[in-house]
Amino acid sequence: MREPRPGDAEQVFAGYGARADVLRFLDWPVQVSVEETRRLLSYETHRWLKGVAWVWMLTCRTSGQVIGQIELKPASLPAETSHVMRLGYVLSPTRQGQGLMQEAVEVVLAQAWAVLPHVWRMEAWCDVDNEPSARLLGRAGFVREGLARRALSHPHAAPHPRDAWLYAFTRDQLAASSSAT
Repeated sequence: MREPRPGDAEQVFAGYGARADVLRFLDWPVQVSVEETRRLLSYETHRWLKGVAWVWMLTCRTSGQVIGQIELKPASLPAETSHVMRLGYVLSPTRQGQGLMQEAVEVVLAQAWAVLPHVWRMEAWCDVDNEPSARLLGRAGFVREGLARRALSHPHAAPHPRDAWLYAFTRDQLAASSSAT
């Protein structure tokens, strides 16, 4: 995992940025050019520098190829006082089902809990039809808290807002699991 770089644009575009099937449960537009992807990555870097979101590129350990990304952002601003962080991610379809995203989620959460003592809650919203993501969140320790009607806009899945599950992982859960081991 590492920060986004302008040179990542070609790999992001080819791997998942230009694919509506991969982006179907995200609110991203399908990118129509490598230059558009480059602008998106520049925006991600800008958000990182401003402290309003942190995006890591997931790379193959052997080749260094970009295979996905994961994001953590505050639920409210300013970031330094938000006690809730939101998690999001996307992975190239050729790498799905290998446990890579679960590993990335666990690394990001461990780091966030360690360096953000004011954070008490990690959230993830999951489209009701995104069963692989729902399973991943459960394996990573998130608890499904409820259903939010018409909560997310996923234009590649439907023209109208969609229902979503709200998942959360709290610092209390983290403390309980630490004391149990």
